[in-house]
Parts: sequence; C-alpha cells; structure tokens
Amino acid sequence: MGFSHVVQIGNVKLDFYPKTYTLIKEKAEKSDVRCADDLTADRMRNAIDEAAQAGDTLGGKFEVIFGNLPVGLGSYVHWDKALDGRLAQAVMSIPAVKAVEVGAGVDAASLRGSQMHDEIFVKNKITYRHTNNAGGLEGGMTNGEALVIKGTMKAIPTMRKALATVDIKDMQPASAHFERSDTCAVPACAVVAEARVAIILVVVDAVFSGEAVEIQTINQLLKEDIKNPSEALSAFCVALAKTWGILAQALQKEGEEEEKMEILHVALTRVLEALTGLYIPQRRAVLEQLAKLCNSRVSDYLFISPEESKEIDLRIHNAASIGGNQILEGRTFAVVNRSSYQTVKYAEIEVC
Repeated sequence: MGFSHVVQIGNVKLDFYPKTYTLIKEKAEKSDVRCADDLTADRMRNAIDEAAQAGDTLGGKFEVIFGNLPVGLGSYVHWDKALDGRLAQAVMSIPAVKAVEVGAGVDAASLRGSQMHDEIFVKNKITYRHTNNAGGLEGGMTNGEALVIKGTMKAIPTMRKALATVDIKDMQPASAHFERSDTCAVPACAVVAEARVAIILVVVDAVFSGEAVEIQTINQLLKEDIKNPSEALSAFCVALAKTWGILAQALQKEGEEEEKMEILHVALTRVLEALTGLYIPQRRAVLEQLAKLCNSRVSDYLFISPEESKEIDLRIHNAASIGGNQILEGRTFAVVNRSSYQTVKYAEIEVC
C-alpha cells in the first residue's frame, strides 16, 4: 500500500492523525487538499484563500507512506545504493522541494537515543515495534516497518504580489513579471512525490533472494509506440509497487516443488491483476521478467508467457480447455510441467 497526504500548508499543521494508515489514505484521497483531518483541511483552505486574496503563495509539507515492503531493499554497504539516499534524491529533485526527511526526520535532533531508536519486541516468535521513528529504513535498507518520507515544498515564486528584481538587460531595478500563479501546489507535489518513491522502489536494486531487477529492465518497457511515456511509466510503477512485496515474499518461500509453484502462481496472478491498465508492450515485458524470476525458484515447473506457449504447449492457445477464454498478448500466463510440457496452471486478466 502506498499513498501520500499533506501535513502542513503555510502555518497550518496536521496535529490529529487517524489511527491507521488505511484511514489516513481514505481521508486524504477524499480531500481536495489531501489532508486526513476535516477540521485541519478547512483551516488549510482558509489559509490558501487568504494568501490568494493577498496575491501571495504558500508552501507546506507532505508525507509519502509505503507499507508491506520486503525487508532488505537497498544496501548497507554501497553508499550509492542506500535506499534512503536514493529516495531523498528522488524527492529532493522535484522542483520547489527544499527538504526531505525520513521517519522522525529533523525531530530526531531533539530526541535522546532511548527515545529515538525503535525497540524490538517479540510475541509468538513474531517481532514487532511500538514506534517507527526510523521511518522503515535502517542502515540504508528497509526494515519491515512502513516507509515514511516527508518533503517540504517552498511557496511558488510566481505571484501577483511582485517582488523586487533586476533587469539583466540594463542592470536596473525592476519588478518580477507576473503571468499566472497557483496559490498552493503542495497537494499536487505530494502526488508527484508518491510516484517518485514508487519508481525508486521498483527500479532500485530490489533484492529477490539474490535476484535484482535493474533499471534497464524498466527502460525497456517504454517502447517508442507508447503515446504517453511518462503516464505509462507512472502507471507501471504504481501497479508493480502494489505487488512488489507479494512476489518478493513468494520468491523467498521454501518447501516442496508443487507448494512453491502454487505460491508463485497466486502471487503472479495478483501481479497480473495490478497490470490491467498498462500498454501491451509493458505487460509483456513485465510478464517475461517476472516469469524468469519464478523459473529460477522451481525446477519441475515452467512459467511461460503466450509468446513462448506455441513452442511448449499448443493447448494453451485453446484456453477454453484449461479454464480460460482466449490467449491474448500481455494478459495471460501459464505454468507447465518441465518434463511433460502439460499445462497445470493458467491465469488470465481482463483488459479494458
């Protein structure tokens, strides 16, 4: 689960947080200022209106949260692969963002070590923590807690209230030129940051028990025939991020061959469902890459995409006989027995 919400606009801060991340997401998605508290949202709107009437602009702060991430994404050895550094660069490079925090962020400066560090407890052999001051990152890697990134956006410089400047033609004092201005873009910036974080979580050297998905793989998904590459990439990253942890956990499962195949089949089916809105070249490339990862974990079975099916099992092209409708590029996959080449599993998604 990944989402973003606004925690401050101008001098109006969000002091009341809903109890769960799910509630924060639901409330933020329904708010025009992406604030999870109705009363605070009203105060934010009033602040924006007041600034607009004065011909001024407002900045603020947003928070991006991703949960259910596998433990160990990033690196504690390589400085350039530390996940907190890569996330900070991704968010900081958004125009008008002037600061990035992880977890407690700047508040960590006033906390003692006994207050800052998240203690680990155990119950029924399952570890848990009461706090998340680390923001889900320790030593440059995810620690299993929710990833929490905060960004601070400055007020937009284009405002009706002209500021003093200098005309570089004659080096004489002048007033800044005004064309148009949004009074506050913090809610929009939060969404951009959410997409940036999703992209990093997808293209980072995300370890699947020793397997890595490199950034070149993602670049290959953006074919020249895609009409809107930026929109396509954003949709792909959000979709794949939703199922990243699911497949990562499935790839790490141990057990009998058939049991591992069943787990991978369920996980890959869920990945397919998340990819329904993507272009065919993207879906095909995703399926091919993920099928390779699945095949590296089982020796008795083979995960295949429709492009390979003719060479392995012609019956897959008569999908009705194995519980499906019609094989279409980039929307199906099958699992076959490596010895007999008989189809044992089949998955299909509806594509609008």
